[in-house]
Amino acid sequence: FDTLEAYRADLKEKILREKEHRAEHEFEDQVMDGLISGMKAEIPEVMFERQLDSIVSEYEQRMRAQGLTLESYLKYTGSDMEAFRKMFRDVAERQVKVRLALEKVAQAEGIVISDEDLEAEYKKMAEMYKADVEQIKRFVDAEDLMQDIAVSKAAEFVKNHAKVTEV
Repeated sequence: FDTLEAYRADLKEKILREKEHRAEHEFEDQVMDGLISGMKAEIPEVMFERQLDSIVSEYEQRMRAQGLTLESYLKYTGSDMEAFRKMFRDVAERQVKVRLALEKVAQAEGIVISDEDLEAEYKKMAEMYKADVEQIKRFVDAEDLMQDIAVSKAAEFVKNHAKVTEV
């Protein structure tokens, strides 16, 4: 920065963006909590376990990127896999419930994913991973991706139609 004023302006902008991002995330969490609060469904335990497996796997990948193994992390923290999984159990349950609710919203609202939507998502993924679109298509199943897009659109639908009351 050339001046202290330029530095302050940049810092102020970053803080504002962070606050806006945090507020949006909190709003989304509250909307999704409202969505699943009235949910009545018998969810098989295996769905929670699979989501928990996915969370643990993602955590393990992040640990490897930092040069650690999950086993060494557990050893250093004096924990074991059972306690580690238990720590993420509520998160996994919430993620499964939100996903199922949003799938139902997508179905009820007739959210349809066009070929253009699918291609745009493949392109976005290719840019994000700095890969060729065709390469992404080989690794990411079109039906799964279409379901993910439908869930995202359902989430936007729910947020846009939420009754907001400020406290």
